[in-house]
Amino acid sequence: MKDAASSTLRKARSDAWWAALPEEEAWEIFEKRKRLPWHAVAKWLRESKGLDVSRRALERFEAWMRPQAASRRVELAVLARQEAKDLAAAAGARQEVADAFLALGAEFALRTEDPAAAGEWLRMSAELVKAAQKDAELKLREEDTRLAREKFEAAEKRLAAVREACEGAKAAPGGLTPETLRKIEEAAGLL
Repeated sequence: MKDAASSTLRKARSDAWWAALPEEEAWEIFEKRKRLPWHAVAKWLRESKGLDVSRRALERFEAWMRPQAASRRVELAVLARQEAKDLAAAAGARQEVADAFLALGAEFALRTEDPAAAGEWLRMSAELVKAAQKDAELKLREEDTRLAREKFEAAEKRLAAVREACEGAKAAPGGLTPETLRKIEEAAGLL
């Protein structure tokens, strides 16, 4: 997922302090700046990356990143939707369930801007769909077994009635009478 979303940054000016940063680091700094005050981000940059960045420099960086963040969110939502679609297809989910997960996954990706978390959420959702489908299949098999048992018991009753009619025919002085034959056919379910 990262490869498809990695082309969102436009070229920075060569004299910009962030021009030489790898794209993932630029997004990391942008995310930190959204959550933390400028001085905390400046301190973090100084300590972790050896960059001495002023408030104005961070504001320019933010202004440069902001338009790209919108297109990145859309791109991540598209990727999350495709991943949800693939996972739902792999799980054999019904279309309405798959559509619901697609919508939720896209919303999750837009809110968090974290493709890995959105992907993990979608994988967990697909596992829940699989479990629900296995449960539904088990219930269907139980119902099929119950129906087969009922059919078998009905066949057993007919067989017992045919045997009883045959025993009665053997004991009758005239053998197979039309009345005995009718009882046998009724018991066998032929009438």
